[in-house]
Amino acid sequence: EKKLYVLKVPSENFSDDPLYLQGFMREAWLGEHISHQHIMKIKTGNVNSPFLYHICEYINGQTLTEWMHDNPKPSINQVRGIIKQITLALRAFQRLELVHRDLKPDNIMIDSNGEIKLIDYGTVLIASLAENSDTLTETVPQGSLNYIAPETLLTLKADHQSDLFSLG
Repeated sequence: EKKLYVLKVPSENFSDDPLYLQGFMREAWLGEHISHQHIMKIKTGNVNSPFLYHICEYINGQTLTEWMHDNPKPSINQVRGIIKQITLALRAFQRLELVHRDLKPDNIMIDSNGEIKLIDYGTVLIASLAENSDTLTETVPQGSLNYIAPETLLTLKADHQSDLFSLG
């Protein structure tokens, strides 16, 4: 059986943004180190390549944003099933001291069976790297305005409760 993959490369629009490129590399590292049925798997490319890229699991589905548009009146059981799966994925992040920081419907894929996968973890906070002096300092809050926790906007700090706010 042939498997499909997605090739992800950094946006050319941000090629001179070291914070964005750091997030892209962090996403590849995380995708290889976390294994959970509700989190997209990532393989890094050739480490000797002169190009940045990673290979993502292909998810045959649509974003949760698109799904909500196509299903404007979901059943309570559908909503509970989706929330439960997202919560399980966030727990996997929490166990590894990770905070997604950009949880929103566009960063959640859902397939025709109602199975979800979290995607796009370029803004993930990795506790063990946060204290690393080689990590670039963030001067703006990470995340999307309509989903970011208010305290993150005020303090630039995010934790697991910030992801729960975004989930709500």
